[in-house]
Amino acid sequence: MDTLNIIIFVFFLALGYMLVTYRKNRKSEKYDERQAVIRGRGYKYAFIAIAVSDFLLLFLVDNLNVKITPVFLLLAPLLIGCMVFTGYTIFKGAYIAMHEKNLLLSSITFILLGVCELVFGILGLIENAAKWDHNVLLLLFGLFLLLVGVNYVYQLYISKVRK
Repeated sequence: MDTLNIIIFVFFLALGYMLVTYRKNRKSEKYDERQAVIRGRGYKYAFIAIAVSDFLLLFLVDNLNVKITPVFLLLAPLLIGCMVFTGYTIFKGAYIAMHEKNLLLSSITFILLGVCELVFGILGLIENAAKWDHNVLLLLFGLFLLLVGVNYVYQLYISKVRK
């Protein structure tokens, strides 16, 4: 491992520690019973999606001899599971906790990051189709971020319509 990778790893480790510590000091989100049940089902469906995508990737690598990088094999099922959980809980109305704030800033951030990831992924596929797996991960991550950002915008719209 070179020095830059070690520095980046330590930075993200420290960032994760700070986020977890900050999160413990903050009031936890309050989900009602209906939302808790839906979120539980969402976790179950996400786990099933991860298992199925792992099986399909294993089939592609073993039987069809498709060359896939280990990073893609690890991250693609994780992103697919995150999108299944997020999509299910969004459409069932359990993704955002009651009285959650800062939806406007979060929605703008998620949408901008999602669009950037999608643009980089598409440009990467156009420029170098041989390294498709990295660019497909960018596309999956961009879709996930857009899904969350559009959900926040939708929730803001619904809350203004109800008032």
